[in-house]
Amino acid sequence: MASQRVICLNTGAKLPIVGLGTWQSTGTDAKRAVSLALEAGYRHIDTAASYNNEAAIGEAIRNSRIPREDIFVTDKVWCTWLSRAEDAFHRSLEALDVGYIDLWLMHWPVALNPKGNDAKSPTLPDGSSDYEKDWDFVKTWKSMEVIFRKYPDKVKAIGVSNFSTVNLEILLSQATIIPAANQVELHPSLPQEKLASYCRSKNIALIAYSPLGSPSSSLIHDPELQQIALRYGKNVGQCLIAWGAQKGWAAVPKSASETRIRENLEDLTLSDDDMKLIDTIGGKMPKRYADPIWAVGIWHDDATN
Repeated sequence: MASQRVICLNTGAKLPIVGLGTWQSTGTDAKRAVSLALEAGYRHIDTAASYNNEAAIGEAIRNSRIPREDIFVTDKVWCTWLSRAEDAFHRSLEALDVGYIDLWLMHWPVALNPKGNDAKSPTLPDGSSDYEKDWDFVKTWKSMEVIFRKYPDKVKAIGVSNFSTVNLEILLSQATIIPAANQVELHPSLPQEKLASYCRSKNIALIAYSPLGSPSSSLIHDPELQQIALRYGKNVGQCLIAWGAQKGWAAVPKSASETRIRENLEDLTLSDDDMKLIDTIGGKMPKRYADPIWAVGIWHDDATN
């Protein structure tokens, strides 16, 4: 089994540095991927209400016979549920059926109309996003704080996802609990250095989604990165995960391939020179992959750094 490297959250909990992302994995595919990951040694599984796979993931966790306390489960509340956070929390708990959630995140700092024309991404007649009026992410966070205190045996930590430095500053100015983590898109083409520095200063852990960019990312096919990987006898994806780990953040790469699932968990330490080289390579091809139409204006000055 691969070693379990961890980072400590501000709650004292230990978060495995490499977890399994499950976006776009549903049903039997999600169950199989989680089962393979747990067998390979993963102890962090990342899901979300909007992924429609909580039940399958919970079943895989229960069937693994691994003690529940040895598995770290991250879940997220979706944008159309931000004004109904407690209802969303109980729905996720019931769907997972694994006793408790280790880290519960606000998926996006965007409240979409819960009574709109679509349960996930409602739109107005002109095609623009249908936002929930008179609601904001601070109100949701306050609801999450209440839930955290009300159900200490059911949720161990709360945090956010896709929060810019500006939105974190707004949140922290009114929060009574500092988010344990901020899960954001992070890779050499989007290192988010300002955000990373801010999170470190506030003791907010960073979790990288899309740490390889995307399946068609130019990073994966970059000749210089391929040469770096060759020197270590690894693939580019493994090098990108190691690059993030050495910067101090966790990652949740998604894969359905048994080979890739196992490879992503392997230990690798890059030299200082190769870390700097990857920084340089990524800077030549800046790119944000996760930028939905309803996320207008949420990135602020973190948009491309």
